[in-house]
Amino acid sequence: MNNGRYFTIMDLARVDLMRRSGLLSKLNAAGYFPVVTAETLFFRQPLNWRQRFQILSEVVSWDERSILLSQRFFVADEEVAGGLVRARFLRRSGGSVPTAEIVRLAGADITHPPAPAWLEAWMALFNAGIPALGRR
Repeated sequence: MNNGRYFTIMDLARVDLMRRSGLLSKLNAAGYFPVVTAETLFFRQPLNWRQRFQILSEVVSWDERSILLSQRFFVADEEVAGGLVRARFLRRSGGSVPTAEIVRLAGADITHPPAPAWLEAWMALFNAGIPALGRR
């Protein structure tokens, strides 16, 4: 499986997570849709053709604009790949949707989980943009 397919499977797993939680229909009714704003992926072992695997998707943290998810690929109990995804929600009519509105739509009565320092650093990297290498 090549790296592009991992990202495609991660996309499908996020849609499945929203569908199973009942959030997808609420998002559609409200005219909201998700977009990925940053992704990173690591590989420990390759997945082979027809090899069975599971993907675990979980919300790690969020801020006022973005939701951060961890998505990990497992073969049996061994993690073979995984990634971080930062996503936002947009309105079909234009503009972005605050994360607090998405949490409300989800019917979640949860407090904001604090982001670990390494995750804050990852978010800061993407917020600042990656500087052009070798250019002056």
